[in-house]
Amino acid sequence: MPRSLPFMTLGLVLSLLAACAEFPEVGMNPPATAVAPPRLVPIDGILVLADALRPVGAAVGGMQARTAALRTRAALLRRM
Repeated sequence: MPRSLPFMTLGLVLSLLAACAEFPEVGMNPPATAVAPPRLVPIDGILVLADALRPVGAAVGGMQARTAALRTRAALLRRM
């Protein structure tokens, strides 16, 4: 008999007992004194800055050309 079998059996029995337990807290409404959720940080400024830093036009074309050249070179190296 494997040494881990008793531990696995114990784990199975405990999980079955926990599954049969009742949890009345699950259906309760939160009390009126509950802490309000935190305010979220506005990210509009970050999104505008990200759009301003995004490359456009010739810069994108240059990157695409460089990417294509590197992919071609990688394909040639794979064939060697």
